[in-house]
Parts: sequence; C-alpha cells; structure tokens
Amino acid sequence: MQVKDAKPGELIKLLIGSAERPSVAVYVRGPFDRTSKRYSITRWDDANAERFVKGHMPCTADFEL
Repeated sequence: MQVKDAKPGELIKLLIGSAERPSVAVYVRGPFDRTSKRYSITRWDDANAERFVKGHMPCTADFEL
C-alpha cells in the first residue's frame, strides 16, 4: 500500500526498507498539499510532529496499537 492509497484520518506506519520492517511511529494520514505536492502525515501521539511525504511512499495499515 502507498500513502496516497490510505484514506484521510487512517492510521498508518511507514515501511522502512522492506515490508517486514515497519517503522515504530504511528502516523495519521492528512490532506494533500498542492504547493509541495506531498501528503501530510502527523504522529498519532504528538500532533506537532508533522511530516510531508511523497504519495508513493510505502506504508501499512495492517497493525495493532
């Protein structure tokens, strides 16, 4: 799955390197920013930790909190 395929507000984890190693951080997928052409993702536990990533960044929504 890619970040652009996740629904806004859905919890995701970015995949680092391979599908077997998701990141520890849980993000909430935000809106698409037209000026930077990237998607906003915000840490689930820290609303001030916002990142902008390309839509083709691999992620997963298949995990438990």
